Parts: sequence; structure tokens; C-alpha cells
Amino acid sequence: MYAGNIGEAHDIETIFKSILFLRDEQDINFIFIGEGSKRKWLENEINKNNLSNKVLFLGFIEHNKMPFYLRKADILIVTLKNNEIFSLTMPARIQTYLAVGRPIFTMLNGIGSEIIRDARAGFTSNAGDYIKFSENILKFKKLSNLERNKMKIRAKEYYQIHFNKYLILKKFEDIVNEIIKK
Repeated sequence: MYAGNIGEAHDIETIFKSILFLRDEQDINFIFIGEGSKRKWLENEINKNNLSNKVLFLGFIEHNKMPFYLRKADILIVTLKNNEIFSLTMPARIQTYLAVGRPIFTMLNGIGSEIIRDARAGFTSNAGDYIKFSENILKFKKLSNLERNKMKIRAKEYYQIHFNKYLILKKFEDIVNEIIKK
């Protein structure tokens, strides 16, 4: 499942290449939630290549309903184009994906993929590397339910340790108090 802006920065063309690469895999389908400047392009490419049986577009879903949908996914996808500025960016959706406890597959460079590797909560590939991304999906398909569940647990645990808002506020408060003491 891909959820969010279906836009230029998110390298939708490369996700499409992965869909083409995996077109003959029986149990692999893609769901897109969201809108954006590349949605029509992607829908047209899906139709031109007779892939409408592999891809479902759900459109815009209200923010408060997103966790329900995200928890239904086997994996959640995060991509950004191969651009130095994007390698310094951690997409906000990574925090959301970790919080719902689903395996995360990245096709991006930098901090976002580092977090997923550190959390051991999914598989990573470099920006634009749709072959490795696709191979990671195939690798996941072969994992046992136990291995998949471990990824889910590690995602939630990583979120609780590193992104829980109460812990972050406490750390911020400690920093401010330390500055005031000086």
C-alpha cells in the first residue's frame, strides 16, 4: 500500500516499474491511497498496460481514518526521487507507518531508509532501484507469519522509543531545563 501524495517527488514512475516487474506474481497487488499530480498519469499507465487487476486506487481518505486502512496492508511503501535534498529528509509517513506497526518498504536514500534498517521493520532499497525494491517484495512474500509479525512488533517498538510524542516532549523539556540552568 502506498498512502499519501501521489506526486512528482515521490517517484511514482519507479513504483510503476516495480508493478510491471511484478505483474505476473499472483499474490502481489498494489493499493494507492491519496491524490496528487501523478495520479492520472499512473492510472493511465496502469490501464495502458492492462494492470487494473493488480492495482486499486482508493483516492483521498480522511486523516483520522488512515490508521484503519494502513493496518490492513501487508506492507507500506515510502519512496522519494534520487535527489540529495530528499536523502536528508525523513518522510513524515515513516512515523505514521511505524506507529501502526506494519512492515515498511522504502525506495529512497538517506535517513528514511536508515531508520527502517535500524528498526529492522522492513526492507530498503535505494531511490530509483525498482529491481531491488521488487526483489524485496518477493523476499517478504516468502517470509513466515512469525517473521512478518516480528517486523510489525519492531516497527511499533521503534516508534514508541524514538517518536512517541510524550517522550519527545520530555526530552525537549530536559534540554530547555538544562539551558535555563546554564
